[in-house]
Amino acid sequence: MFLKIRGIYEDDYCHIVKENLRGCALTREDLRDNENTDHESAYVSPLKRTISLIPLIYPGWTVRIYHNLTSSEDLKIFSEDFHVDLCNATEIIQMRNLGDLFAMTWRWLPLLDDLVDTVMSRDADSAIISREKEAVTEWLASNKSFHIMRDHPAHCFFGYIMGCCWGVKVSQDRSSIVLAAEKMFTANHSHTYDYDQILLDKFIWPIAGNNSVVL
Repeated sequence: MFLKIRGIYEDDYCHIVKENLRGCALTREDLRDNENTDHESAYVSPLKRTISLIPLIYPGWTVRIYHNLTSSEDLKIFSEDFHVDLCNATEIIQMRNLGDLFAMTWRWLPLLDDLVDTVMSRDADSAIISREKEAVTEWLASNKSFHIMRDHPAHCFFGYIMGCCWGVKVSQDRSSIVLAAEKMFTANHSHTYDYDQILLDKFIWPIAGNNSVVL
């Protein structure tokens, strides 16, 4: 499927995206709007460790980081890795004439990128375990467009798709998937906890329910 692959990962407002001639994306969750959170220890350090393992666990994948930072010094910690691609989310949102997006949806911006063929969304502070790698391998080998996972017992109380645990082969039905993504990004976003789950259930689940590998 992929001849030449580039991968992407998102932190603060991060995505991991995998590309070939067109692209493939693996996405990570953005940081929540909590001024009291120690972002360095809670998100940046775990993300940095994960980034270092990406070439071993997902060879050929690149980490794309969507951010709203203005200082290059703030991003220096990630710029040393050749498989990291830094993207200014503010500029992308303005360029696409999108509104005041809930920050936790930034990780799904690759859905609108014509160069991206496959997207996977994960949490920036979660380690990649062997079970995840096996699940991803099984999904990529299948003919299903979507993959859905849950990595915590508490996730059973949430909706159909967890923002941290899903993926889609955009190239298998680009028109339908991009249309759903455009509706999701142009909706009037609420900046409240769990709103990203609500968006996924409303716009993505209707096209994913019968076309997914659920693990």
